[in-house]
Amino acid sequence: FHEQSNEIADKFRQIPRSRPSDQKGLSNTVVAETARAVETLATIWWKMQHADAPNFYLMPTRLGVLADDIRQHTALLAEQQRANAYKAQSLKGLRSLALFGSLFIDEPFVTSEDGTIKYTDFRTKGLLDVAFDRTVDDINRANWICPMYWMSSGTLRRLVQQDSTGALWRREAVMDALAHFQTASNVPDRVQTRLRAAGYQQPDAFKNVFEVLFYQGILDENNDYTDTFVMVLDRKIIIRLHENPFPHRKKQIRYVGLKQFEMEPLAYGVGREGLRIQKDIDANRNRMQDLITFSLLSIWKVARRANLDYSDLEIKPWNIIELDDPDSLQPVRPDINAINFGILLEKMMKEDFRLLTGATDNLQAQVTEATAREVILAMNEAMRRVATYGEVVADAMLGEHIARAIKNNQQWINDPMWLAWTGEKEPVEIIPASIKKPVRAELRIVTDKDFAPAR
Repeated sequence: FHEQSNEIADKFRQIPRSRPSDQKGLSNTVVAETARAVETLATIWWKMQHADAPNFYLMPTRLGVLADDIRQHTALLAEQQRANAYKAQSLKGLRSLALFGSLFIDEPFVTSEDGTIKYTDFRTKGLLDVAFDRTVDDINRANWICPMYWMSSGTLRRLVQQDSTGALWRREAVMDALAHFQTASNVPDRVQTRLRAAGYQQPDAFKNVFEVLFYQGILDENNDYTDTFVMVLDRKIIIRLHENPFPHRKKQIRYVGLKQFEMEPLAYGVGREGLRIQKDIDANRNRMQDLITFSLLSIWKVARRANLDYSDLEIKPWNIIELDDPDSLQPVRPDINAINFGILLEKMMKEDFRLLTGATDNLQAQVTEATAREVILAMNEAMRRVATYGEVVADAMLGEHIARAIKNNQQWINDPMWLAWTGEKEPVEIIPASIKKPVRAELRIVTDKDFAPAR
């Protein structure tokens, strides 16, 4: 699994595979078809999520919720999205989701570095950085999940200092570990391989880094089914041990899958689906390039009886080569017409790749006089597929994030604040009693359902 993940990442970055020393003269290229498909899908889904600002609206779930309560909480959530850089982080996550088909999202409740705002963070994590219970087919329902972090001593000190009440971090254990432990390199080989392939070759890049395991799940010793959060430093020292602190009662890290299939916990993405065809495209392109190189750098066949002086084989005007038999020196000519068939074959394989992954080259919305239902029925297969997955992904990424943010705000935002909000002439006052009113979020995303007929 780890080798395949790194191989898929190399295809996205167009990093060629290593070849034996006796094949150095042959072409070794990677066609950017995987990268094109990933960028196509990721940017389309990103535009669907961010076509409107804010990309959500709140609705009351009980009586007694005033319009001003909705306005305050909407302004707070919009400002929190700017604080956690949701636009940039969501594009990064969508890129990973399109490539690998799987994405882990870490959502702690944090305070900004300047202390001006608290918010639910949105951090994406890679597949190589998370362990989970593999006995289930839905990772979000797993008994336990354990993201892995690699932190410097400064990062650990900062996190401990932010816990002013001491309810989460065991301060003495952390400080004692920092004083007595000098780690060399706890970063796993699979992660180092991925980073080195991307160009991070510094010899000290992986030194003096602490491994932090953050177990979130059920402990048999507790004899109950509630989640316990345990953080272990260098697999030796427990630096956090407490119950799930979140009001939504869910784990801090969660999973988003793209193309999920029965009985399999990890979903499929462009990388896994198109890996075989991508290899065929690369091989075909390399053969064409080798054929062209062979034709340009001609190879000659010479008969032993030619009596040829090789010093005469120089490129110069009016050069004359003396031979006993002119037919004893002839070029080796490959069939250059085979390149045309190679081009046609590459075109066919690219079309198969794009049809398989959904990143076709005709993803273009059109404005028509048809009704929304007629548009759904008449739209092409590619746009229907992209719109369907775009809606599912938006619910899983954005919808769940806002739902958790609402619960966290209602639990932990206890001080009033003033926020500047686009469209308002004056700052908006955020009153804790107002944002504690029960509301739920609906998304404002653009899919095929949002095209209405002209009247």
